Amino acid sequence: MKSVFFLQHSYDYIKGDLTIEHTKILGIFSTREKAEAAIEFYKTLPGFKDFSDDCFYLDEYELNKKVWDEGFITSEGFEEREEPKTPEEIEYVKSCLKERIREKQEELKKLQEKLNKYEA
Repeated sequence: MKSVFFLQHSYDYIKGDLTIEHTKILGIFSTREKAEAAIEFYKTLPGFKDFSDDCFYLDEYELNKKVWDEGFITSEGFEEREEPKTPEEIEYVKSCLKERIREKQEELKKLQEKLNKYEA
């Protein structure tokens, strides 16, 4: 199995009710070690060094393998969509809602960490 390592830097800019996700693709690397070395390099640069290490995302992908096996729905208007009827539709909606909850929990965790930093 041949894999590559996909490196991103992502953070949320929040002002009032507005949240904007800023994501940068930093590179695709042949080994985890090379990707981790790149993270250490980026952490020394302006901008990157002002954010926590949690803003770096490193994912391993196996080459020639699909990583998405389902369709998708957007979160916009999700609540207004027709109610699911079949067991498959219900399971799909449940998985989407669980993913949205997980994303929001991650967002809240980052906000709490930032708040704790300022309250310390």
